[in-house]
Amino acid sequence: AGEEMESLRRANVRYEIVPGVTSALGAAASAGIPLTHRRTSSTIVLSAGHRASENSDVEWSQFAGSESTLVVYMPGRDYSEIANKLAASGFAAETPCAIISRATTPHQRVHLTTISNLRHSPQLAAPTLLVVGEVVRLADYAEQNFSAHFELSAKSAHQEERLA
Repeated sequence: AGEEMESLRRANVRYEIVPGVTSALGAAASAGIPLTHRRTSSTIVLSAGHRASENSDVEWSQFAGSESTLVVYMPGRDYSEIANKLAASGFAAETPCAIISRATTPHQRVHLTTISNLRHSPQLAAPTLLVVGEVVRLADYAEQNFSAHFELSAKSAHQEERLA
């Protein structure tokens, strides 16, 4: 909300910040992906995929090989670039990933893949988030081959069964 707040202030527009759940938490929860798990990830890293300054690359290497979950806001449409950046940072090729599009809406779509196959992922409608890490294997509907694509409503039938 940083850029939005700056723009509103410059335009002398009054606004109110309403506390809530960050989109990373909401998107992962609606996709059935825990962002932390005692056996696989004790740290969550939230990062912007597109930065205002092209010279300010995010340093992801400190999270590769660690028990971290990386959530990339606005990963863009060039999944090859993101895959190359993750690989260059030291993430293993078979690290699971989830692209979550239009999270928590009836139009939510989730694509499960790995870093090595990320470049072959479909272009999902914005807004999207990319979740990278072993926790993606724990998704309610994860399949062993991690080349699955799902269209889910905000509450999948499986989630409704669990709540009943």
